[in-house]
Amino acid sequence: MAEGEQLGISLGKYLHAHFLQPDGASLPGTDFVVTLAGGGFEKSVLVRVYDNGLPPDPVAGGRIARDYVVQLIKSGWKVYQYQDLPGELVAVPPIAQ
Repeated sequence: MAEGEQLGISLGKYLHAHFLQPDGASLPGTDFVVTLAGGGFEKSVLVRVYDNGLPPDPVAGGRIARDYVVQLIKSGWKVYQYQDLPGELVAVPPIAQ
């Protein structure tokens, strides 16, 4: 991928589940596949979005996952840093009031 080249970002499949936490509890959320592509390059990353008390919404959650990846890239994150670990990238949605 050449420096300054634009990346296309698309959402793929998603899986809603309860994810085990280090303390033994589980939290509801959704893992979204976000694909980055451009200049013959394509890489998919998994972004987890916890529900935070809101009902699961794949459209809103997908936007949160996509926007999170955009912010990572703007902050200097490079896709080659992604290690393909579940729960590695976690976007934090607003908390239900």
